[in-house]
Amino acid sequence: MKKAFFVLIALSLFVSCPNPVLKWIDTPAEREPFSSNEGDDDENNTVPGRIAGQRTDKEIVSFTFDLGPDVENDIPIGKSPDHTGKFPIKVIVSNLPETVSIDSMKPTITFIGKSLSPGSGSPRDFSSPVDYRVSAEDGSYRDYTVTVYKNTNTSKEILRFDLDLGSGLAAEGIITENSDGSGGTITATVPAGTNLSSLTIHLAHTGLKMIDPGSGSHASATFDYTGDFSAPTTWTIVDHDGGSKTYTLTVNREKSDVRAITRFNLGITGEEDIIGVEPQPDGKYPILVVVPSANTLTSKTPDINYTGVSISPAETVGQDFSNPLTPVTYTVAAENGSIRDYVVKVVTKDADTTKEITGFYITNPLVQGVIDQNASPNPTIALTVPEGTPLNALVPEIYYRGASVS
Repeated sequence: MKKAFFVLIALSLFVSCPNPVLKWIDTPAEREPFSSNEGDDDENNTVPGRIAGQRTDKEIVSFTFDLGPDVENDIPIGKSPDHTGKFPIKVIVSNLPETVSIDSMKPTITFIGKSLSPGSGSPRDFSSPVDYRVSAEDGSYRDYTVTVYKNTNTSKEILRFDLDLGSGLAAEGIITENSDGSGGTITATVPAGTNLSSLTIHLAHTGLKMIDPGSGSHASATFDYTGDFSAPTTWTIVDHDGGSKTYTLTVNREKSDVRAITRFNLGITGEEDIIGVEPQPDGKYPILVVVPSANTLTSKTPDINYTGVSISPAETVGQDFSNPLTPVTYTVAAENGSIRDYVVKVVTKDADTTKEITGFYITNPLVQGVIDQNASPNPTIALTVPEGTPLNALVPEIYYRGASVS
């Protein structure tokens, strides 16, 4: 087989769109408060509770009720959105005076951004959740939902149940209550590959104590727990009157989409194997195998390594690789059911009595040319290279049968 080199000019655009599934837990940076004399050209400088920020900043940094010295306010502000897309603020109010009505409480709110609606100090009915919106100078906004819980002798609510995935990422536990008030279920989904045997959960509750799966008792309203969640676990909240609610947590791990052939070899001395990392126009990935002539290719069992759950045909089954015009296709399946096809084309290094191009490849990145031997008036070769590939330095490899190529 002889080999020649040419320069091609061809371009196609490939765009991939990642699908994020996680949420960031961010920490606000320190910023200086505005004062009313910082500039007459910005009327928002005098908005109560407003803190200077950048054009895209939009965040509630504190939320309090002035209910007297004997009233406890434990108000964690969510740093990541819940499943509704809103950031939760869950207020636990203890020892609420009889003179204070929950349906007309005035919060004091400090925020970063251009505006807050409704504003700080506006009386609101907190007997049900209340929504707030912080708008940034660039027009973007962030929504918060404030829920007030009265910490009575019978209160036993889960306020937070997040699985810490590291690097500022968390998976939210979705709580579904039983209709009889006995507890319910908590479900969370984590990325593929997450180690379920050692996960940390951040929790907050309104009860007297919370019993973890290891029978540990937690009297603190907020705590962390690290354990094995490869199987469902049980959590119990106990109130001051001895009542309880039990929840079953199930952590689901997303199925992996990994599917790739990482090694392919026919076991022939002098063999060269190149596995493509970019798909061809038909969506299949090329594997080019170059072997010396005078080798039997009609029944070869290749040595294949792959990532995924299965490969078809099986790597233990012999295949006929003798005809480069009818290549063998392998399909690798991922855990989530997605597949990837690899087309194996075997060419020999020495020429024979025919005269045709049998393989046309660019090796960096590996791109296989689509050869149409029946095109008129002459056979054609078409290639597609990834966006951004320099077209002035492409050096393909051409495999052919015949005396020469030019």
